[in-house]
Amino acid sequence: MLYVRTDSENGVTTFTPIKNNNVYIHCLKCNRMEQVVDLLDFVAELGEANLEAKTFDICHECFEEECRLEEEYLEKQKPGK
Repeated sequence: MLYVRTDSENGVTTFTPIKNNNVYIHCLKCNRMEQVVDLLDFVAELGEANLEAKTFDICHECFEEECRLEEEYLEKQKPGK
């Protein structure tokens, strides 16, 4: 089993097992915590993507909103618009 090591400010070290139901993303845009539903799929995506990609720093809802805004921007940039 895999564990996450956490060192608290008072010097206490704890180890927490990594499971499908205890992995979360902290959204840098809306500040919410979103649960990673399928840990194995998420890890596979990490392996295929640039690990610094901001899609891993925002929740699904904020990601969808950014995609929508990008699509709107690209539509406005097409010649003849």
